[in-house]
Amino acid sequence: MRVRISDIPHDGLSVDALLPVDHLNQRMGEGRNNDIVFLEDPKVEALITRTRTGATFKGELTTSYKQPCARCTDEQEQQLSVTANLVFHELLGDEAEPDADVGVYFYRDGAIELEEIIQEQLILELEPFWYPKECENGDCETCGKNFKQKDEEQGEGGKVLLKDLLQKAGVE
Repeated sequence: MRVRISDIPHDGLSVDALLPVDHLNQRMGEGRNNDIVFLEDPKVEALITRTRTGATFKGELTTSYKQPCARCTDEQEQQLSVTANLVFHELLGDEAEPDADVGVYFYRDGAIELEEIIQEQLILELEPFWYPKECENGDCETCGKNFKQKDEEQGEGGKVLLKDLLQKAGVE
């Protein structure tokens, strides 16, 4: 998704688009040990406005993904919604890209390439080692399975003692 700054009207450019999910999943697959898979094309609803030095992007990014639960290891589908407030500044000629704050991006040749930036915004919102909360009764908030009972069966504090394992194995 490429936006030319000169094409942005004075009252802003409204964007309502879907980005291809296969590009996002391909990017996710570049990392090691990644178990997160996006399920639907990310929806982009935003307003891009021109500024004196470039442009701003304000909007919502939404999609869904599946990820294994750290408690039960079952894959769980989740919704992802990200509020994106981005600032773009133009670099002129051979000007080097300076260090920037989060949400500040640079572009050349009068156009912004948004797809990779939007992918980055979505990926940065993910929890790579997602561990859902536990309800008071020990049920997992997401899948509803109870893990407290298993802990109680294992012994004090959910710990398995070596002496108990050896005894169970018949080693004395």
